[in-house]
Amino acid sequence: ISLFPMQTPVLTVRGAFPGYEYKQMPTFYAGAEGQWMKRFKPLELQLSARFGAMYGKVFPSPSQTALFPNFLPCPKGSIQLQKQWKKASFNIDVQGVGKQPFYSPGTDFLPPPNGYVVVNAQLQLFNLGRTQHAKWVIYAENIGNKKYRDYMDRFRYFTNQAGQNFGVKWI
Repeated sequence: ISLFPMQTPVLTVRGAFPGYEYKQMPTFYAGAEGQWMKRFKPLELQLSARFGAMYGKVFPSPSQTALFPNFLPCPKGSIQLQKQWKKASFNIDVQGVGKQPFYSPGTDFLPPPNGYVVVNAQLQLFNLGRTQHAKWVIYAENIGNKKYRDYMDRFRYFTNQAGQNFGVKWI
């Protein structure tokens, strides 16, 4: 079962929006994911990388033109560096997402958006105060304020993903 856009948009009080319908089609899926991690014990440092890709092929009848199912996850990878101290840890994460190469023109409202790279960071301060389970988390998302659209997000037709965000949490 795969999700495909309907020919006519759904009309609502707020305007016309893309509508989707599920179609049952014989489809082949395959994917691979790899992960690597290295710890540097004397430095209390950890480096890890993760990469993955997924492939899908629709076996259409002669009247169908879809070769690939819509909304297949894009090829992606991430590199993460984590430094640990006695009462704190720092984490920086670089995520890269490629443009979807397995796409059938005309089967979605828009072609897949371009790939992107986003950098996130987080500082955790723990064992502060009277309780051993509480911690402060200071985080930054999309540090470079990259404008991008995520292929897996249905709002990509209308707007970019969230820009630069900074925050503080008490957990």
